[in-house]
Amino acid sequence: MKTLKIFLLLIIAGYFVQSCDKIDPPYTKGGGGTDTVACPVPDFPINNNPIRKVMIEEFTGHQCPNCPQGQVKIKELKVKYGEQLNVVAIHAGVFSDLDPSHGYTYDFRTAEGTLINDDFDAGNLGYPSGMINRIVKSAPDNRIFSRFEWEGAMDTMMAVSPFLDLQIITDYDSASRKLCTHVQTEFLQDITKNVNLVIFILEDSIISKQQSISSAIDDYVHSHVLRGTVSGAYGKVLSEGLVTKDTKIIKSYKTILPAEWDAHHISVLAFVYYPDDMIILQSEAHHIY
Repeated sequence: MKTLKIFLLLIIAGYFVQSCDKIDPPYTKGGGGTDTVACPVPDFPINNNPIRKVMIEEFTGHQCPNCPQGQVKIKELKVKYGEQLNVVAIHAGVFSDLDPSHGYTYDFRTAEGTLINDDFDAGNLGYPSGMINRIVKSAPDNRIFSRFEWEGAMDTMMAVSPFLDLQIITDYDSASRKLCTHVQTEFLQDITKNVNLVIFILEDSIISKQQSISSAIDDYVHSHVLRGTVSGAYGKVLSEGLVTKDTKIIKSYKTILPAEWDAHHISVLAFVYYPDDMIILQSEAHHIY
């Protein structure tokens, strides 16, 4: 993977975010602020049956003829894995460029998506392609899988017991478009390395033109589209050093959704990973309606 760029590029215009913490004993160190006025921290239910969830970061673009086949494969995998599969569609690279003269006027690109696409060299395999929990496919640091390889990588990851349990609670006010996102991380075993928390905001059911192998589709339904992040592309520190089993950390964020986003199709995707090797430990998705 290329050297990660400075995260200052990750602040989206019009996006205002505040964060706060709530840590349940045993206590551990985490990043963030302490103001819980904007988004009071809720009580989370006890989850007695945490399950392993695996995340696909799909790299795609509206001018990519093969990319609708990526969505076909995603739908097949959702039937097989159900809620154990979380998906984000990242529109980046040359196939995501605008071309008004041919009707490609909707801009799906984000600063975060472009950064991730470039840092992981997603275009080296063509599109559609994807990462499966950001595991390494081959030396020295190739993490990009073709759509034909997604299922095999998913099967391998599903066999691993979960390190963490994630729960998400949201509260959305339609008048102010204020979204409060609360994420609880419960450590299911001792972890000795630093971990980061990332929160993506996704939108489904965006109707816009899409190229296909045979012809362009004017009313194509784009799903799992990365719209932005609450915490930056690579997130914020969740814990540093040793964290013991049964520790729970709650992070709360306030976000104002842009007016052009359809809140009825917005979901929050949270995931926790090791920043030293980028491997994702657990993910969770939650629709705000």
